[in-house]
Amino acid sequence: MHDIWLRGTHDEAETDQRRLLGGARAAPPEDCGGLYGYDDLVRWVETGAVPYNGDRDDLNAWLGERHPDDFDLQRAQRAFDQWGGRCWACDRQPIPAPSSARRQQKPGELRPMIFLFGPPGAGKTTLGERACDALGLRFVDLADGARADEAVGVDGGADPDADRLRDLIDARAADVIEIPWSLQRDRKVLTLTRKSGTSMLLWAHPEDMITRSGGRAEGLLTPVRRLKSRGGFGRTGIACREFRQLDRACTETLMLVGLDLDAAARAAKDWISAIREESSGSPVEREGIGGWAEDWRLNHNANPRAAKIVVDAMARYLAHLRASGRSPRTLADIATDLSAAGHLVFMYDAPTSAGALECFESPPWDFEFSRKFSDSPTATARYERSLEGFARFLRDGGEG
Repeated sequence: MHDIWLRGTHDEAETDQRRLLGGARAAPPEDCGGLYGYDDLVRWVETGAVPYNGDRDDLNAWLGERHPDDFDLQRAQRAFDQWGGRCWACDRQPIPAPSSARRQQKPGELRPMIFLFGPPGAGKTTLGERACDALGLRFVDLADGARADEAVGVDGGADPDADRLRDLIDARAADVIEIPWSLQRDRKVLTLTRKSGTSMLLWAHPEDMITRSGGRAEGLLTPVRRLKSRGGFGRTGIACREFRQLDRACTETLMLVGLDLDAAARAAKDWISAIREESSGSPVEREGIGGWAEDWRLNHNANPRAAKIVVDAMARYLAHLRASGRSPRTLADIATDLSAAGHLVFMYDAPTSAGALECFESPPWDFEFSRKFSDSPTATARYERSLEGFARFLRDGGEG
């Protein structure tokens, strides 16, 4: 039971991003007896009155280190941003790691190539060149055939853009590559760029992109007819079929709506820098699932070593799928299923470090998944597929 109080309102630019601003107290532990059972549990912790005619030692062992007043705002915000606070239409801005925390690149270590997507007028060439100049990176516009051939070290030819792209990737002849619009919805190109690095969508307001491209983008972008604001694209510029398609296909999206050239250039530079820094960490750091082990420990009293083993294996599996070219949307679904499986395994199996991965030899607790997470047959079938893939990965040695 919740009371919701409206304390005030304010005007803000249209956005679909949700933010967790605050909170208090911990979530109830599993099987505490519903609303009234939890109320008894809180009374016992605060006053020492033992509920249910229970044994004090048993209650202490069951509750562990949990306390009703526990609440870590930063940890809750990280979890909310990862699973609940962002959607395909949110304004994502990079937060580069402080220089003191950045990991030094090892000799011979390869950083990912970055591929810029976006309609004509999005600023791919201008922003890409400025960002690369500032960061000391090599930029190539794939549509500039002569420059692309020069980067690879061959004489000019009549190779199609897709072949030039493969040559650039094979030779690692660039750090940032601009992908022409003609290739941006080619599934083979999208898969190739995801396998080879990070695909990054630059998106400004369609009206601005049409103006900057001299009208070339006008016939390429589809407005919503019933929407009257800003040419049918809405104030944020995301009411567009092409945006939805590219945002779902690309690994990252940088929203440039309402930014002037200098601000957009700074955002592009920071975003590219952050991508390259993040890619140099461990699989757990790159996949952003480092908090799962702590969540399992707090919620289910998971063995810390076992939780770390499971998280490491799941991170390597997600990295393997990412390297194989899986789409961001598919990866997000699989990550959700893996997280749910971890909760179920540590809730019911409580494995030790020696047998932690044995619990994932087949999709674990699929019945409980449908009971605790989603009773949708589609979601349950997806959960089973995701965990069957993880089981195959483990059987193959966990290295892909």
